Amino acid sequence: MRWPPMNFGAVHRSLLRASFRDLCATREWKLFALAVEDDHVHVLLAASEAPVEIRCALKCRATTDLKRADLVPRDRPVWADYGNIWRIQNEAHFIAAYDYVLRHRE
Repeated sequence: MRWPPMNFGAVHRSLLRASFRDLCATREWKLFALAVEDDHVHVLLAASEAPVEIRCALKCRATTDLKRADLVPRDRPVWADYGNIWRIQNEAHFIAAYDYVLRHRE
């Protein structure tokens, strides 16, 4: 069965923000900015793990939390199989990324 794209309502977005913040605290990742939108998420953080591993961990935790809260059917995929990953190269790039995420924050 093919599902339509995921659309996060207010309750979903609230849970996702808490889920991402909790995982960052648990893993001791420095979370700089977070924006959960209707159909995607922006996260700016610092961590020693590989970016693909970080994205996977964030998606896995959020999916588990959404399904445990019965906000998403158990058999429904939540995320696309991909997602953009940007490595911050310098202070100007960090500031631009930070401003971008904050502009998308609720």
